[in-house]
Amino acid sequence: MVIVSLRKLYSVFLYPFLFLLIIDQIPFFLLFFCYFAYCMKKYRIVVTEILSRIVETEAESEQDAVETVRQMYRNGDIILDASDYIETEISVKR
Repeated sequence: MVIVSLRKLYSVFLYPFLFLLIIDQIPFFLLFFCYFAYCMKKYRIVVTEILSRIVETEAESEQDAVETVRQMYRNGDIILDASDYIETEISVKR
């Protein structure tokens, strides 16, 4: 049986490796592992959920109203949950 280094296994493509599998009787799980480690690419996928709620408040100005609701949100008085769900976006991170 021929001893093959892992580095050499990563440098071969699927079909020559199948030939080595038949000739040298390398276990199938090693073929499976090397194929996926060498041939599969990694992707970064972004999943974004959008939650939204309308909060009514009384204030002297629009800025004061926004600041009041911002403070309520930071203090945990406003907690968005599944009932506030709007949509989900899934995209590839470039």
